[in-house]
Amino acid sequence: MTVEIPEWVAAEGNVKAVFVPTVASMTAPSAATVNAGVDLSCFLMPDWDGPGGSQNKGEQRRFCSKETFDVLGRIKRNVAALSYTYLPQELGTPGHDANEAYEALLEGNTGVLVVGYGLDPVDPFAAGDIADLIPVECGFQTKSARGSDEFAPLTVMQELGVTGTVAVDSEFVA
Repeated sequence: MTVEIPEWVAAEGNVKAVFVPTVASMTAPSAATVNAGVDLSCFLMPDWDGPGGSQNKGEQRRFCSKETFDVLGRIKRNVAALSYTYLPQELGTPGHDANEAYEALLEGNTGVLVVGYGLDPVDPFAAGDIADLIPVECGFQTKSARGSDEFAPLTVMQELGVTGTVAVDSEFVA
């Protein structure tokens, strides 16, 4: 028997994350609309775990059975806390490139986090690309006072709350 190893894509450097205030369609987003958002890909620190979630699991039992069976319940979606770079001494300069993420993700802002897997972050989204769209509200921003080592940049930590139904594997339109 021959073992076939399926094709794969390395995770690091191949995930694109963009924050956009709104999209017209969660299941068929416009590439132009999302590309006009704030690309978070290079602001995010490499240990970001991205979107996740959990699902309730209960038990189903019957008088006649000596077995117990699993029953899957509600899904709780979440986004791992963001850790992203900023330039603290340029915060008074609106529109400074190094603070795009900080400005877009102000506490209370709402929008859609678009995460495309297997895509080069430097390339814009294009028709036919696939991504997950997550409606979110931005939590408060906490500035870190130190990094993980002597080379780590100053960062902001921030929670995002998932506020609606997540559109998984949405295909972009032109």
